[in-house]
Amino acid sequence: MGKVSKKKRKDFENKETKQYTSEGNKALSSFFTRYGFLITFLLTTVSAFLIYSNTFSSPFHFDDTPNIVENYKLRDLSIFWPPSDTRYIGSLSFALNYYFSGLNVFGYHLVNIIIHIINSILVWWLVILTFRTPVMERINTNPQLKYFIAITASLLFVSHPIQTQAVTYIVQRFASLATLFYLLSLTLYIKAKLQTIQVEAKDENKFFSTSTLTFYLLSLISAILAMKTKE
Repeated sequence: MGKVSKKKRKDFENKETKQYTSEGNKALSSFFTRYGFLITFLLTTVSAFLIYSNTFSSPFHFDDTPNIVENYKLRDLSIFWPPSDTRYIGSLSFALNYYFSGLNVFGYHLVNIIIHIINSILVWWLVILTFRTPVMERINTNPQLKYFIAITASLLFVSHPIQTQAVTYIVQRFASLATLFYLLSLTLYIKAKLQTIQVEAKDENKFFSTSTLTFYLLSLISAILAMKTKE
């Protein structure tokens, strides 16, 4: 009787522990689902400004001079219509910088850092979407793992020294801005594919929805903008 009673008590405790663990995982998963983006945004933004806080007064260097300082095309926004030039989007961003702050380097560095932050958040979104693909859904048994990996990837991207030139060297905005549009294009394409799978699962005779087509279109537009930023 004593052994049976102990076994029952142990089974009950194990069952109770599993229940608490399951409820804890659900609560944690719900927390990350609701606040994952906000956490990533705050961490990457704070990290970026801390890391690059000493670059706001860095002067123009090397290729900055012919492309920005001595590029008189940037002085007149009317030149940018109709769209032309292989680096149209990147050049337009510099023209807007000049329009609002002249050759004050602070504004140029601020925009570069903001682009870098957006890229870091897009890396987070790319990882999250990757974990939502059918193959990864079958492999991943820990719902919190994808958020941990996504946030880690985002922080690694924003803080890695290899990114320094693209952020602090003003003219390298061409590279970071092209990266932004390519990352956006890729994430929007994956989002569209995932929605296509969901639509087909609900109705075998239906392949697209309005939102799916919208994501595909936005993905294409983002790819074109990337190509018009840097050839």
